[in-house]
Amino acid sequence: MLDAALIELAMLTTILLGGILMGMGIAFRIKKLELAGREEIVQAVMTGIIVGAFVVFAAEAGAASGECGLPGGNTAFINSYSCSLGNASAFIGQANMLTLKASHALGYFSSIVLEFTSTRIQPFQSLKNSAELLGTENAALAAINISIFVQSIIVQQGGRLALEALVPLGLVFRSIFLTRKFGAALIAIGIGIFLIYPLVQSAFLAGFTGQGQQSIAEKLIVMDGFVQKYYSPNYIDINREAYLLGEIEAMSVDDFVGGIYQFTKSLGEIIAVLFVYFLLAPAVSAAATVAGIRGLASSLGSELTITWMGKVV
Repeated sequence: MLDAALIELAMLTTILLGGILMGMGIAFRIKKLELAGREEIVQAVMTGIIVGAFVVFAAEAGAASGECGLPGGNTAFINSYSCSLGNASAFIGQANMLTLKASHALGYFSSIVLEFTSTRIQPFQSLKNSAELLGTENAALAAINISIFVQSIIVQQGGRLALEALVPLGLVFRSIFLTRKFGAALIAIGIGIFLIYPLVQSAFLAGFTGQGQQSIAEKLIVMDGFVQKYYSPNYIDINREAYLLGEIEAMSVDDFVGGIYQFTKSLGEIIAVLFVYFLLAPAVSAAATVAGIRGLASSLGSELTITWMGKVV
């Protein structure tokens, strides 16, 4: 998971340096040097504790992951989050297709012109307004889908970067006195990207996995019912008189306006669910992650036991 050899080398070097400093301090009776050596040994132990805690926590995360048939391992929370992103993207694809078909049907019917001996009428011209509304809602779906795609890239690539680069480098830099705070910041950022953000977001997405997905599936059924009634992919038959008469009769018998209302209402509710889970929740998770990173960086970068630095300054 982490570059164990690099981390072990840094820890051993720190312990060796601490031992040398402490020995020289005792030998030459230089108290500050002795305290500096002890501090380095303590910090090496702290680094070992951080490594152990991170490994155990990541392993527990792997054992807890079982969604979507994805393997657990060290990227379990990331896999779980990516799984939810994939499900949401699939729902958006279905809703997009149904919306395009409904827009096509409304556009077709709004263009129908009935000609009589002395007049001509366009009875469904007002459907253009509904078609424009569907176009706006479809654009909102596309925007959410772009956000989901960006989140997927950031989480997947950022998680690997944090696991393979930021945390190991942070542990190395933290083992060195002069770069301790910088190393702590790298560790905190890595843990934030790899664990805190996916963990907090997975807590939010627990609701989407259950009720959220079920609600969207129910709305898609309503939308599909409307499309099945009024959309035809056969571009030859749609201009035949018999087809037109049949569709107009169906529109008069069924509640066509009510069908449009139910379609747009269902689509709006799908957008609302996706907005909450994949735009609003990530913003809250990001804020929580930033707060967690700041707290971790402050704690991991502090000198916990030795006061000699203040005396030197």
